[in-house]
Amino acid sequence: MLFGSLIVQLCVAFGMILPGNAALAPVAFTTGADHANIDRMETTALPENKDPAGSQPAPIEFGVYDPADVFKSASDFRIEHVFVAWEPFDAGKLRQKANEAASRGRDLMVTVEPWPKASKMRRGGDAMLREIAQSGYDSQIDRVCTELGRSSGRTLLRWGHEMEAASDRYPWAHKDPANFIAAFRHVVKRCRELSPSTLIVWSPRGDGELRKYYPGSDYVDYVGVSLWGLQKWDHKHGGRDRAFREVFWETYRNVVAYAKPVIISELGISGDETYVDRWLAEVMDRETNAAKFPLLRTIVYFNDKEPHYWPKGFGSPDWRVDPAKLAALP
Repeated sequence: MLFGSLIVQLCVAFGMILPGNAALAPVAFTTGADHANIDRMETTALPENKDPAGSQPAPIEFGVYDPADVFKSASDFRIEHVFVAWEPFDAGKLRQKANEAASRGRDLMVTVEPWPKASKMRRGGDAMLREIAQSGYDSQIDRVCTELGRSSGRTLLRWGHEMEAASDRYPWAHKDPANFIAAFRHVVKRCRELSPSTLIVWSPRGDGELRKYYPGSDYVDYVGVSLWGLQKWDHKHGGRDRAFREVFWETYRNVVAYAKPVIISELGISGDETYVDRWLAEVMDRETNAAKFPLLRTIVYFNDKEPHYWPKGFGSPDWRVDPAKLAALP
């Protein structure tokens, strides 16, 4: 953990990008009785999952964060996910990913990690958030959103993700909610001027604290959450394997009140073959998931080794899966 914290401090100091989760374990563990009720989850009070014609459930789409490009030829993925820092900002990288997404017939979801300016690194996250709301980072916003506006396909902006997670990893996370909300609204307003068709993804990790950071429905098109199936964590904290729908329900119930379409912005699975295969089978079961989770629209897989260390000896999980496993599923 000390080594992990040192890595984070060095990466922040030099403006490096650290994509992935907040490196914190889930906050809840469903009881045996609750687990038995997962297949009987009550969803009648939730908005119906309908396609634009209003007659059929909206199909659940899949996306991927795939830095090694092993899914580049996979036809069942509609979103290409990329992480970019806005300070320093690599416009060439974003342009390349946008072109690759377009060539593959995919939409582009861009997670923007709002690192502080190098000259203001020591001032802390709350100071940065206040400066964002006061137009102190408008040039950073403009550079990113101008590129999004040039994209030929549909674009989604995921800014300041996992803001409710208590961690020393992200300077924008777990700060004063009012400061975060003001900064988020300013980013959205300015970005919509430069790229009106870009859709906004407000993306907490999924904890109960997320409600403090909600910027309001006018500033959100999608609600994104993070989801991790780590077999070692399951056994350490509950003595058994958990399944996708059980774990996702713990997060989903925290966001249904917003009545916004939901994206699992980052999904990772790590464990033995039986564990991984069970998760993948549930994840790819579109029909059942559409019925159980009426707001779920998209699942984006994080196909990489975790770049950060989980606490308490869980190390850096390897979330990568074989594309052939997904191709073999119905």
